[in-house]
Amino acid sequence: MGLDNLYRDKVSIEKPSGETLGPVKASVQKGRKIHLAAEHPLEPGDVLIREMPFSKPERCVVDEPNFYQGMGQVFPLTSR
Repeated sequence: MGLDNLYRDKVSIEKPSGETLGPVKASVQKGRKIHLAAEHPLEPGDVLIREMPFSKPERCVVDEPNFYQGMGQVFPLTSR
């Protein structure tokens, strides 16, 4: 089983410049941590937007991006 099977969510990345990247495969977990398939570099202040099936999109600000080889990017978030 590859890591791609763990990425069941899709998020878009909104840069401070207004540019939007994605959607990117992700795994959103309790405790406000998200694992992303590392396609785009993330920086503090970027906003991740996850479309929710029956409600408004969930928006989270990247506080501290980290990269772990083989696991994509993992970082804590602040809801906005």
